[in-house]
Amino acid sequence: MFKDFVFVAVSLMITGLVIFSSCASGGDRETENSFLEDGKYAGEEQILILAQSAASSHNSQPWSIQKEEEGVYLVNAVPERWLRQVDPDKREFLLSLGAYLENLKIAAESFGFQGDVEIMADDADDENIARIRFYDESGTVDRKRITLMRSASMVKMKYRKSMGKTEILTELLEGDENVILVDRNEPVFDYIREGTVKANRQQVWNDKKQSELADYICFSQADEDQGVGMTPQMLNLPWFMSGRWYRKADRDSVMSKIFRNGTVMKAATLMKNCAGLILITSQDSSVHSLLECGGQFQRLYWDCKEAGIELHTVSQILEESPWKERLVIETGVEKPVQFVLRVGTVGGATAPVDAVGSASIRMP
Repeated sequence: MFKDFVFVAVSLMITGLVIFSSCASGGDRETENSFLEDGKYAGEEQILILAQSAASSHNSQPWSIQKEEEGVYLVNAVPERWLRQVDPDKREFLLSLGAYLENLKIAAESFGFQGDVEIMADDADDENIARIRFYDESGTVDRKRITLMRSASMVKMKYRKSMGKTEILTELLEGDENVILVDRNEPVFDYIREGTVKANRQQVWNDKKQSELADYICFSQADEDQGVGMTPQMLNLPWFMSGRWYRKADRDSVMSKIFRNGTVMKAATLMKNCAGLILITSQDSSVHSLLECGGQFQRLYWDCKEAGIELHTVSQILEESPWKERLVIETGVEKPVQFVLRVGTVGGATAPVDAVGSASIRMP
């Protein structure tokens, strides 16, 4: 019994901050060559598979896709995957849907298609979100981007405190008025770092919110097979501890004092270890603006990944009062902030010893 307690304690000490999760699809791994030989329908199928790598809050994947006709699909919201306690206004729900819509477009582009999106939703409770049409542009197949989207995952670990790729990041962000780079030496960085930890502490000690978090954690292989939620590795547990987690951990583990304290301690460690932060704002808080902002994050995420720059979503400060209100004053940003991202680089001789990748699970 004591050994089991120690295992859970150690596991939770390395659990990271997790709100949005972006991982490669665990589905069909056919190559782009088979897509090119099999024709347009096979191409659409490959696009849909690749698009599943979109980021979503707690890996809830609150979308479904329905074929309307050849080359035309409807994207619908799934209310059952709305995190009502953490996200009562459906802010992150809509950001997740926006990320998925953008990923559909990026996947189409990667296979030489064009994806045109028509937004249908006007209200946060609308279930019909958008219609997307794929056009065969016979464009160049971007093998590098396809490989990246199939294999990459959000790295939730220590980053270097110096960027090392500042010029590349500056070029990626140049001219975008909705994206703000916060250097770790700026006073506002300290506020966001401290506020994120405090908001995290408040959130994990809210029983209703913590219980909702438990709904999106996998406690067995059967849970993982559903393709939704956070696996042990997505929680930053090393692969060799996953089997033991499935044998020993349960919902009570997530509600325990040691899990909650461990989550807050890891949050503090991660927030200290990055080169800075990126804030992404939206024009307003309308449905269309939130969908657009989610898409902006998704495209920036892949562009940064391709350049060897890591982004990690840490949005608790945007979910808890009084920190979300105070953020407006501290940053002086007039438009609503929708994403707070840790930014940095990893790898090489100075890579941190706790470099743990996230295992990917996605719905079919």
